[in-house]
Amino acid sequence: MQVRAEKVTEESGQTDGVLFVSPFECDCYAPTDTFVRDLTSNVPARKSAASTAEKCEITVPIPHALGRTASSRGMKVTSVELYYKVGTAAATAFACTLYKTTLAADGTIPSAAEVTSTGDLSGSDAYDADEHTYTLTPSTPAFIGDNEAYHVELHITKAATTDLWFYGALVNFSRAL
Repeated sequence: MQVRAEKVTEESGQTDGVLFVSPFECDCYAPTDTFVRDLTSNVPARKSAASTAEKCEITVPIPHALGRTASSRGMKVTSVELYYKVGTAAATAFACTLYKTTLAADGTIPSAAEVTSTGDLSGSDAYDADEHTYTLTPSTPAFIGDNEAYHVELHITKAATTDLWFYGALVNFSRAL
């Protein structure tokens, strides 16, 4: 995990910092294809080569770098930028969702709920054959609690001739200490 600080005034509600999530920290799954480590031009990526029309799932963990120690303190995720490339042929479907998992006490199963968010690309603009930066923004950013974890699920349905590269994500956050 890499951290890049970008202090902006707290009153503006903008980004205080950025955390990079490497593609190698993400879980990438396809039922029959495999995601391989790719370092073409020294750029880390996970690649799923063209072979089968199927849905690929990429799970991006949001680092819990600034856990809350008091009410209204800690870190708020303000947006997540996902970097990927769809090559050779366009994919056929796309979905991206932010989830909050509540980690329960001993003897209780954790639960996850979707966090209402909006993406900056819609329809085929998110999965045409091109390089993409998809920004997912929570409608109401909230402080991450001590017993909470966030992750993003990216689902791209490939055509049989679609290559897919995932380059990682930048997690933009604001904080109050």
